[in-house]
Amino acid sequence: MQCRALRRSSVCRVCRSRKPLRCHVVLQPNSHASAAKTSLVPPTILCDPPVSSQFSSSHRRKVHLSAVVYAPDVPEANMATSEIAFATGNENKLKEVVAILEAGHPLPFKVRRADVDLPELQGEPEDIAKEKCRLAAEQIGGAVMVEDTSLCFNAYKGLPGKNIFEICPYIKWFLGKVGPEGLWKMLAGFEDKTAYAQCIFVYTPGPETEPKIFVGRTPGQIVQPKGQTTFGWDPVFLPDGYNQTYAELDKKVKNTISHRYRALDQLRTYLLDLPTSS
Repeated sequence: MQCRALRRSSVCRVCRSRKPLRCHVVLQPNSHASAAKTSLVPPTILCDPPVSSQFSSSHRRKVHLSAVVYAPDVPEANMATSEIAFATGNENKLKEVVAILEAGHPLPFKVRRADVDLPELQGEPEDIAKEKCRLAAEQIGGAVMVEDTSLCFNAYKGLPGKNIFEICPYIKWFLGKVGPEGLWKMLAGFEDKTAYAQCIFVYTPGPETEPKIFVGRTPGQIVQPKGQTTFGWDPVFLPDGYNQTYAELDKKVKNTISHRYRALDQLRTYLLDLPTSS
């Protein structure tokens, strides 16, 4: 049956899709409700959103709803959200992201960690981040943000397809094989040890909505590993204007200069400027 929760909105509030052709909802009119409202019986609904990506498989989820669902006329993509899922399995990364977003002021929305199964894709960092954001939104069924981090060595010029070799999105693989000391040794034979850290955050309010991209960069250089950290290559990255690596810097200082801060600052401004629902 065609999903009839679309009554007054282009986005289904049950399966969060603009094409809810496979949303199985049992509907029953409520004599006490207005024509603009619909009762859902039973309260457990099996929703199977349509697949929109060649990389994903269909994901089924059970949704427990109250008796009445009403979809307003305002397009969801233009509204602020009360909760955003951050697609990461790293609790320390979540804490840093929340600390940067709050910046001493409480947020009007909650950021929660979401473990999602995303494929390892190849391509340009921005394209990879956008596709992962779309896939995460399909799995979560709501607002989501995804991060892609790059460590870029300026000495690696002229490699195929790039003017500057970006070691990420394969940085996790490199770190797992050679560690921070190995990253430093990769530049041992080069006079130019300058680099930049790049962070891409991608946000979407839900499935079928074009994601927004926010890019932050911090210039610096690669040095011998110094300091302890829970973030892989922080010990080898020395930001310009500082005599301490990311790993040695106080977290409060790092969170005002880092590539992650620069991207999140743009994202925060964007989210706070969105109109709120009444």
